[in-house]
Amino acid sequence: MNSSNYAVSFNGSGILATDWTFNASSNTNLVPTFGQKSLVTSSGPNYTLSTEYLFNSLYDPILTYISGAPTGVLPLQVVFGGQSGLFYVNNYSFNIQGMSSLTCAASLVTFRQPSGQIEYASNYAHSGFNEVLTNAANIFLEVEGTNFRCNSFDYSFTAQIAPKYMIGSGLPYEVAFLGSNEQISLSLWTGFMPSFYGDMSTNLFNGRASIVIRNDNKSNFTRELRLPLSGFLLQSYENNLRVNDIVRYNFSMVKIR
Repeated sequence: MNSSNYAVSFNGSGILATDWTFNASSNTNLVPTFGQKSLVTSSGPNYTLSTEYLFNSLYDPILTYISGAPTGVLPLQVVFGGQSGLFYVNNYSFNIQGMSSLTCAASLVTFRQPSGQIEYASNYAHSGFNEVLTNAANIFLEVEGTNFRCNSFDYSFTAQIAPKYMIGSGLPYEVAFLGSNEQISLSLWTGFMPSFYGDMSTNLFNGRASIVIRNDNKSNFTRELRLPLSGFLLQSYENNLRVNDIVRYNFSMVKIR
């Protein structure tokens, strides 16, 4: 059996994964007492799925989920190799450089054992992926309808998720969302001078801004994915000049939920 034929999907949307790793663990502490030592379980089981996959510029299920998620935490229905369960996103990231393929990295966690077993999917295929896999050269900062070409773009999302247990139960009665952190690093050809007095993205770019990841395919039909920058706060700014190179304006922003 070839591992490339094992399917992975989030909320019913298939992805082209390059690898995935499933891990099950629990915390056990050694407690010494007079005359003996005892092993005590200090937490319920954690089931973690880590994966890397090729970015789809038409619809990335995890980025779409993060962008539209409310303040609370909602699980994703995840299917991987015939197993399935409700997982929570705790880490997600990608980096875009010119003329390179775009690969996302994601880590998801659940506190209930997934159902099913590893199965071989001989007919696993997705139509249209060749036309929506992003070439990383096509990314812009859009401000009030005006586009600014990006040299590079980094995005990361981290969530703090905690299960709550009742005495005598090994399954959580609630999964609490303790907060999240979104970070963006952006390199532009054009400068926007910051004030660093609580500059939000709207003030920094003089209008509503979005990152636009665009794919122009052979059929001359443009597909794009938008990431609004509303709520992001400027962290740092750098103006970089090198001999025989373009002028770079680098920004780092953060958004706390």
